[in-house]
Amino acid sequence: MRYGFFKALKDRRAPRDHAERSDAWLGGLAAGAGGAPAAGVVAGSHLATTMGWRPVEVLCAGDRVLTFDNGLQPISAVRRAALAPSAETPPWLRPLIAPAGALGNRDRLILLSEQAVIVESDHAEAACGEPFVLVPAGMLEGWRGIARAAASEPLDVVTLEFEDEQIVYANGWGLLHCPRSETARVVTLHPRGQPGAAYRRMSRLRLHDVVCDLHARDAARPIGADQAASERAASSG
Repeated sequence: MRYGFFKALKDRRAPRDHAERSDAWLGGLAAGAGGAPAAGVVAGSHLATTMGWRPVEVLCAGDRVLTFDNGLQPISAVRRAALAPSAETPPWLRPLIAPAGALGNRDRLILLSEQAVIVESDHAEAACGEPFVLVPAGMLEGWRGIARAAASEPLDVVTLEFEDEQIVYANGWGLLHCPRSETARVVTLHPRGQPGAAYRRMSRLRLHDVVCDLHARDAARPIGADQAASERAASSG
């Protein structure tokens, strides 16, 4: 399995202006209304590890997980929370269901609204010089069949933290962001309060343009094309 496609993104510092940094959706909004988690990996999601594909809920600090950029990396800390969606849950906080193939995932993947995922976008490449961008899952609602889940049973949510932020494989080629360890980062609602971020951020306004580009691209391209290309690249590595 090839990793390292994001080396060009590593160690880059986003410009100081607010427009180029995130709107604090990454990290600062990890807790939603009433302290409910808005980001994290939902139990039942399988991650690539030294022991094969393992449910995220069985992983512990010290276990090594395959990352997209840096090979196998040890987990620094594991944090757990519960989310109990109901009819009163704000729509923006309800989990989403990504059907198989939507994000390169082999199986259905449940995502929290603020969980950052990696997508590839021609618009992002034209605007920032990089085709890969972190997008909150909630902004992908309606793309490739990704939809909000109806009120359901409570969900267990696991946040894996690493010494530095990482991208991990979930249910195949689904690429999910995991944060730096709490001991190494400052959680703040101000985007300039996240020094040392390894991955470039875009404002929500610019991400809206990215999502529009994704819809337009898929209108002229089969849904499975990106996944097939990724698998060909992996088999050649």
